[in-house]
Formats: sequence, C-alpha cells, structure tokens
Amino acid sequence: MVRRVSVFMAMMVVCGAAWMLNQRTPTLQAAPVVRPPVVGQAQSACQIFSETAIPSPGRIRFEETGVPSTIGTFYRAQFGVSFENSGTTRAIVYGNEPTEARSAPNVAINNAVSPNTSAGVPLAITFDSAKTHVGFWLGNGETQQITALVTAFNAAGGVICQVRIAVPEPHTTFTGISDSTGSIRKITLDYGQTLLAESIDDLTFAPFTAQNTATPTRTATRTATRTATVTPSRTATATATRTATRTPTTGPVLPPIFAIPYEPIFVGPIVAAPPASDLAVHGIEITQGIQCFNPLQGLATCPDNSLPVVAKKETTARIYLKYTSPSATSRTNVPVRFVITANGVEYVVNATGRALAAINQADTTNSVNIYFNVNFSSDVPVQFYAIVDPNNAITENNEGNNRFPASGAITLNFRTRRTLDVVSRRVRYHPSGYTGTQYAGGWAVNGGGADWWEQLLPIRTGGIDHSIASGYLDWTTRVSGGTGPQNSAGQHALIQSLNTSWLLQNIFGGLFGGAFSNADHVYGWVPSAAWGGGHADMPVYPHAGGLGVVGIGTDNPGTSTDNPGSGAVILGHELTHDYDTLHTNTPDACGSTDGNSTFPYSSSSIQEFGFNPITGKVYNPASTHDLMSYCPPGSKEGWISPFTWNRMFNRLALNNLTQAAPETDTLAAAGLGETLLVNATLSNPALTGQDLGQLDTLYRIPTTRIYTIPQGPYTLQLLNGRQVLATVPFSVSFQSEYHSHGGASLASASGLLQRGPTEEPGTPEPSAFATVSFAIPWPVGTTRVAIFHNGVLLDERQVSTNAPVVAITSPSSAVTWTTGTTQTLRWEASDDDGDALRYAVFYSPDGLQWDVIASELTTPTLELLVDGLAGSSTARFRVVATDGINTTNDETDAAINVPNKAPEANITNPAPNALVETGGLLLLTGFASDLEDGMLAEGELRWSSNRQGDLGTGAALAINTLQSGAHTLTLTVTDSDGAATTRTVDIFVGVSRTYLPFVRR
Repeated sequence: MVRRVSVFMAMMVVCGAAWMLNQRTPTLQAAPVVRPPVVGQAQSACQIFSETAIPSPGRIRFEETGVPSTIGTFYRAQFGVSFENSGTTRAIVYGNEPTEARSAPNVAINNAVSPNTSAGVPLAITFDSAKTHVGFWLGNGETQQITALVTAFNAAGGVICQVRIAVPEPHTTFTGISDSTGSIRKITLDYGQTLLAESIDDLTFAPFTAQNTATPTRTATRTATRTATVTPSRTATATATRTATRTPTTGPVLPPIFAIPYEPIFVGPIVAAPPASDLAVHGIEITQGIQCFNPLQGLATCPDNSLPVVAKKETTARIYLKYTSPSATSRTNVPVRFVITANGVEYVVNATGRALAAINQADTTNSVNIYFNVNFSSDVPVQFYAIVDPNNAITENNEGNNRFPASGAITLNFRTRRTLDVVSRRVRYHPSGYTGTQYAGGWAVNGGGADWWEQLLPIRTGGIDHSIASGYLDWTTRVSGGTGPQNSAGQHALIQSLNTSWLLQNIFGGLFGGAFSNADHVYGWVPSAAWGGGHADMPVYPHAGGLGVVGIGTDNPGTSTDNPGSGAVILGHELTHDYDTLHTNTPDACGSTDGNSTFPYSSSSIQEFGFNPITGKVYNPASTHDLMSYCPPGSKEGWISPFTWNRMFNRLALNNLTQAAPETDTLAAAGLGETLLVNATLSNPALTGQDLGQLDTLYRIPTTRIYTIPQGPYTLQLLNGRQVLATVPFSVSFQSEYHSHGGASLASASGLLQRGPTEEPGTPEPSAFATVSFAIPWPVGTTRVAIFHNGVLLDERQVSTNAPVVAITSPSSAVTWTTGTTQTLRWEASDDDGDALRYAVFYSPDGLQWDVIASELTTPTLELLVDGLAGSSTARFRVVATDGINTTNDETDAAINVPNKAPEANITNPAPNALVETGGLLLLTGFASDLEDGMLAEGELRWSSNRQGDLGTGAALAINTLQSGAHTLTLTVTDSDGAATTRTVDIFVGVSRTYLPFVRR
C-alpha cells in the first residue's frame, strides 16, 4: 500500500520532551536491548537499538487531535525540532492505522509532493541545537523487504554516521544514532526506491534544550531626589543615581520541567529472573522535604502524597520497586521509566534501581530517586506514573502489573507561594563583665541559617532573599545569665530595639526619598559565647512587641545545611514562631505543654520520613523532631513535620497575606500628614502586683505611615489639653510560649540543647512585662500623649514647644575611609526646652536605601567599623534626634568613600571529600551574600571543576557529567562592582578511591 495523504492544517497538542543538563555528552547509559544486525549488513558502532540507550530522552509522540496535519516547524518553538516542508516533500501527522502505531493513534510520515512519490526522497528532521542521541520507531514496511538508511549530519552538513535496518509493517523496531561528540544536527530516513512512505513514531532525542527562555540582561536604574528639612535654617537637597547592569554568565536554561536520576543507570547484562518471580511498583513518593507516604510506617496517618507542593522547589520522586520471588528478597539493576506530564508535555526519565519485597524509606538505596523541578511561575497540575521493566527485558511471572498506577496517573497541583526578605542584624555584644567574643558573625549569619530554613519550608528555591544590614547593633544589656524576668528583660529589650529600628527604617526611608523597605523579617544575631538561645516576637503572644517580624538568637555556626548547628535551627524555629506557630504540645521531653498549641501528634517527631532533595539526606522520624520542638539540634535532628508544612504552606499563600507576617499589608502609606511612632513598656499586674506602664522613646515624623495592632483594653490617647483628638485601643498579652525557669538539671539530664533560661521545655509562664511598638497618625494640635489601661492613666508625656536641633560635625567634608579602621561619626545637638535627647543613625550607600545602624543613643557619637559597612563612593549618614516626641535630622555634607566589600561565598553541597558515583547526580548548591547587593543573583554564582572547567551557574546546579577521579570544585561569586570571591570543595567521582601500596626499594 502506498500511504499518501492530502495536507491539512490543524491545531496540535505537543507531547514528549525531556531535558539533559548542560548539553554535554551524558555518561548515563541504560542497558540496551541488543538486537542482531540484519543479515548481510554491517552493524555500526554508532547505532542504538533501544530507547533505554538514550538518557533522559525528549520524546515527540505526534498525538494531535486534528490529522492529517503538516508538521513543519510546529515543534520548533518548544523543542527546537523541525521537519522538512518544501516543494519536494513534507512530513505530516497520520492517524488512519492506530493499531500499527507505537503510541496510538498517530505517526509521522513522509508525504512526498514532487514527483508525488517518496521513492528516493528521504524524510528529513533538523535540530536547532546539537544532539548526542536521536532515535525513533520504524514502520510501514508492509510485506516487502525494505531496508531503511538512517543518516546523521553535523552542522556543516558532513555525515557523522549511517546505519541500515529492516523495516516492519507496524512500528515495532527502534533504531537510532549516538555521537560521542554531541554534533548531530540533522537526521534523514530513506526507504530507497519504494512507493511506501517513510514512517516513524515516538521521535526521541537528547539533550533537550528549552527554546526562547534565555535569561535577559537586567538593567536597573534608580534615581532619587531627596529634600529634607533638618533645622529651621538648614535644607539639604541631593540627587543620587545608581545604574547597575548585569549580564548573567552563560549557564543552563531550565525547561518547564527538569528531571534527572540521582544514581547512574547501571550498565550491564540483564539477568533472567528466577521462575515465578515478579516485578511491580509499591508506590511513588513525591517529596519536597516531607510527604505523607506509606501509612504502615508513617505516624501521621495521612493519605499518600496528600501534602501540598510548591512550584520552582527542588522535588524528588522516590519510586519503590517491588520484587516477589521464591528465591530472593531483592533484585538490583532493575530498569524503570518515570513519566512526568505538565501542560500536555511529557518528560521521560529512564533509571535503574533496587527492587525489594517491602517498602523501606530509611535509605536512598531502597528506592529509585528522580530529582526534578517544576519550573512554572503559576499553579500547574502535574501527572506522574512509573513503569518497571518498560521494555519487558526481564522475564516475569506477570507482565501486566508493571505500571503504577495501573491506569491514569498521580496528579499533584504545584502551587506558587510568596517569597520572603530576611535581613540579618549583627550585634556587638559587650555588657559589663562580659569577656567573650563581641561581634556576631559566621556561617549561619552570612546566609547559612536562611538557606537551611528555605530548604525545609514550602517555598520555592531561592524564595528567601537574605541580606546583611550594614553596621553592628551596639548592645550592652545582658540577654542571658540572669534568672526569670531579669533574663527576659534583655531579650525583650533587644526585640523592641529591632522592632523600633524596623519601623524607623520604613518610615524615615520614605521621608528621606528612598524606597519603602518592608522586610518580612529582621533577625538579630548574638555571639554564641554570650547566648545559646533564641526568642521570637509572636503576634499571638505580643509580650515582646508582637509585630511578627523580629527574631533573635545565637550565631552558633554549622558547616552545611545537613549539619546546620544551633544558630541556623534556632533562626528557623524563631521566625516560624512569628507566623503564630507554637511549640509542639507533646508529653515528651522535647515538647511544651501550651494548651493553645494545635500540634496534633503524640510526640514531637516529624512523624514521616523527611527528605532533602538538594542534599539527598533522609530524616528518620525516630531521630528527627519538628523544628518547633525544643530538642533540635541537640539530642534530635531538626526538620519539618506534615502539620508544620501544611501550616506554613497556608501562611505563605500569595492571596493570604494577612495570615503571614502581618506587616506586609498593615504598614502602608496613608497620605499626607505626620506619624507618631510609639514604644511602650507595660507591667503584668498578676506578677508585679501593680498596673504600671511607661511611654518609651516616641518619634513624631513628618510623613504618614501607620501600623495598627489588634484592639484591646489599653488605649493611647492624643490630646489637646483635655480635648481628646484621637484614641487608639490596643491589646497586650503577657502569656509567653517560653518557660521561665532555669532548667539546667533538665537540660543536662536529658542531653538537650539548652537555649537559655527563657526557652526551656515545660509549661509556659507569663511574662513580667510586655513591650509594644506601632505607628499611628498624628492629629494636628496634639499637646499631650497618654496611655491608659481600663481607663486608668499609666503614663503621659507633654509635647514640648521646640524641636531639637542637630548637625553632623564629623566627617564634615569628602573623605575616604580605609579597610580595617574604626571611624567616629560625631554630631552636635541641642533643645531649647532642655529635653533629654536620644538619637538614631541611618546609613545609605546610594541615597536610596537607608539602614538604621543605631538607635536609642544618648551620646552624640558613634564608632563605626568600616569593614561592617556596605561600600560606596557616595556613602552618607543621617542622624535623627528626638526629644521624646519631636524629631529632626541632619545628613553628612559630602559623600564618604567606603571601600567595597567582596561577597561572601558558601558551598552547602557537596560536603568535603564526598564520594559521587560516576554518572550519578551531583547537586551543587551554594549561596552568596554581599553587603552592597544583598543576596547575589543566581547568574553571579559560577561553578567549575579543575578537570573539566566551567560547569554552569546557579544557586542549585544539577550535573551528572563529572569524569571519574578526584575533582576540586570551585564556586566563584561576583558582585555588581566586579569583586569576586571563591570557595572550593574536594570530591571524588567513582565507585571508590583506589590507593596503591607504597613499595620501598
């Protein structure tokens, strides 16, 4: 039969794609199904006979709804694949004989135009990018003895390889060509002098590169003109323009789905199974950190794969292969195919692994592990299924149960979540009598803590933008070492200071003409020599301010996200508290007994097996507790339970900002006018026996931004004489999530990490006092501010007639500060009313972003470590003075040249001296923070090997192409000023290291 079909145009649905990283010749190889060559033909060394010989193939199935249709360039936009469409011939989609298709119902055939026959006219397929492998299933041989000629060409049109193979009638013979140099740009298929049209199904190729998704060059130009009245006689106006153009270095462009096996595909003969043996799939676990799976082992008793998942977050499919045999309980080198479908596109990953009689989640060797990332910017449903022994290469007792699920697919909706800005404030800690390290710093402070928290949160990879604020917060009040309320006082004071700084920065930042800087979280780091604990500012327990923004904790460093140390774990613990997530309310030694907690489990365990897709680490629930318990990282490792994952997933919803850190939608510009920033301290009558309260430092600011807090029995009144101009009710809770006893015996007896006397396991006890911070509109004519509780006056403050006057005296002219020095900022200030003055100091490297580097100062000087300031040739300072209500400010008269700081680079994976199997997945992860730029963009993180050169860019880079042997891997990070920093790690690629004996002669 001559198959010729008229040409019709129709809409088509694209099916079949996969991704092979970096467009490199892959080392992953599947055990091929060896077919004998056709008699009388030479078998080519470049010929492949099985789809499994193509690693992680892209596949086009031609399953369109309207046939016949000219193919032409239809697949080019998505896959970079084009079919000839000329005056001689054109390829079309054909669907008249679905029983002969490899994947029903459609195939692609060569529909010759002139001379109206395919005799001597080949089917031609071209690729926009070079391929290492191309193959397809042949058909339409009818009853004739047809031999197909397959030819591969390079970009210059040179022949790379030719193979011949017999053609059957149905599409049951696979053939293809591999090229070790990765140079295939065109394939032709010719049936020779016959009237039968060339016909193929399931075009398969590697690597696949997503089209038209290159990262654009980013240019940001920001100009601000700032006019600020600083005294009745002084006005400062300045304009700052900063233009930063970054062209990210070349790296892999990720497709919508990027998938790759963790382990290399085992190359070797497939051994026949013993009689009565059978292969199947126990189940598929899709995990991004924690996932309900296998209720026989799990404690959470929730359905398999029932937790929500996040788009753009590293994900792993753990495929558990089942083996039933009368003579063995396991089998290795079992082939499996994993298929992912999103938006009608199919992504196929081939792998091999171990099959067991029962599910065992405790070790990655007990599952076939596929790493992937659903790289969509909007919600997308994704389907999954797996087939064990997809080519039926192993004889089984039952070939009908190899697919899981048996029909259909597992469907999960990958959803977008909000991202977070986390700012680290480093503390210089030097209270009287303290002799330890003064300056906080190290791995956790420089981004390790934020990176660990991001890895376990339901948030996209790169979803936490971490930066370090300029300067050090000078702190001379103890945060530990006391007992009960004395110890709490220093922690509450530090939290209140950071809350005040956050409000000052946001309010004055707008006043100074810069951007509104609404960081989601500010975290204060205290040297570990001073404190091993942490404290949160929970809105539900506003005893420390209640903004839900601030946390404080020790800077105790870790070495990697697999070994994070207490500094990183406490950051995650405290900032999760700020989303009103309470401790684990469990009877074990690691839990609290707070009856308000809704933690549903009987122990603090994470309940299910946790898994970190970035590092491949398994977290056993027997030895891992939820990060909201007290034990991690002491006697238990810390990770996230299904309950906490679900809670944070909901809190981080894009359309649910009021359930996240509340400042994001309550602190906002309210129009022209003035603002009063309020700080107050209130005592707990139940503990002190008196209803006391005091107004702390207030700031009257000539701009209107408000922050409202929940209403309650306390009120702040703004009055003109006896006339009430405004009444602001607010609430305060003295209930604390923390137990206030020392608890040293409990800590030492159980081996738990002692976080400090205010954060010990046990029954939470109320705080002796609470602090609040908020911002409200200032009514014109206000002469008095008063605070009441249930109508009883607690404290009041008169508005003095005159605002203070302040002028910076040093530096007074353009100056260059040098690295390693300490400089002093000096100013003069006075107040005609004789009021005591307090000061806050702001720093800006560009005139656009202003950071509070000190507040509540009582003396007109501030020592500055130059190495702690963001570098700039146009740096400026502003000093704000308040007399308790009225404020004024002044700016340095000339620009200050502060040296640029090189970025901080950190490699989080692999660990030093890691052993990586040849052809196995290695996920390179790292981060870089810079005082000037904050967290560096992914294009500024470049990876290289001393043996193979450039590997690519990104905060997470997956590769499986490292050659066997020792490698020194280097992460190079570059900031916008061109300053670069490198970090290295030594690894070994192979099965094991080989050491030769030393022979003495």
